Amino acid sequence: MKNITIYLLVAFLPLGLFGQYQITGEVVLPSGLPICEVLVELQDASGEVLAQDISEMDGTFELSDVPEGTNYTLLFTKEGAAIGGTSTFDLVLISRYILGINPAPPYYNWIADVNGSGTVTTLDMLIIRKVILHIDPAFPVPTWAFDEPTAQSPDNQIGLPTVNAELDLQVVGVKRGDINGTIQVDCN
Repeated sequence: MKNITIYLLVAFLPLGLFGQYQITGEVVLPSGLPICEVLVELQDASGEVLAQDISEMDGTFELSDVPEGTNYTLLFTKEGAAIGGTSTFDLVLISRYILGINPAPPYYNWIADVNGSGTVTTLDMLIIRKVILHIDPAFPVPTWAFDEPTAQSPDNQIGLPTVNAELDLQVVGVKRGDINGTIQVDCN
């Protein structure tokens, strides 16, 4: 029995020398409601997927046994039709913001910039109109956009320069084209 214990100790000793951490977080709408079924992937600098999870009904995700390292990236993906939550009322709201009649709500550029130009223009309205009329099935950019709450524009990824401790992240997601926030995220 003594020999087996020593062999097991020697076999598993190298695992204890390298840090293994946990990255947890919550994916929410700007309103604070959770977004479920978001694929969260952790990639290293070469693009290899080290860990992945799908956000739960309460929007939480957990990536376990993440090795200590640098230049990691968290990627976020959610499937969904471009038309979901998007209506002609969203076009009215965008035109009112463009004309300066109403102030832009939080995350307005994230939601209304459906062509990925970095600005909201009448071209975005035209693209949304084509989706509403079923001329085009999708936007030129992903239907869902995710990033840290302080990001200027979402790119569906969060860079992690160094992982050497447990991380707990807050991630905001928006459904593009849905200015008035009527999307119903069904987690059942």
